[in-house]
Amino acid sequence: MKTFYYRGESVPYRDKAGKNIRTTWGAGMKFAVFENGNFNYWNAQNKVLNSSLEDFSKGVDIDDGVATVTVTFQADGKVSMQTVKP
Repeated sequence: MKTFYYRGESVPYRDKAGKNIRTTWGAGMKFAVFENGNFNYWNAQNKVLNSSLEDFSKGVDIDDGVATVTVTFQADGKVSMQTVKP
């Protein structure tokens, strides 16, 4: 694998006004997601069956195809990524 996409989603929480909020992290590419079923779709760039198109962010490109990548979603809404190549 030379490229991967990621998305983060918080559990619902209430803001100060009591409104239900769900924070998501992802932007730049949409993929089909089905909340209550199998996440694997062929041609996931298009809506499939009962799926919805959700935003994903592109991770780092990995030249040699082998690496460990850790994506961390911070409480302040920021995302950090650490890549370790062998």
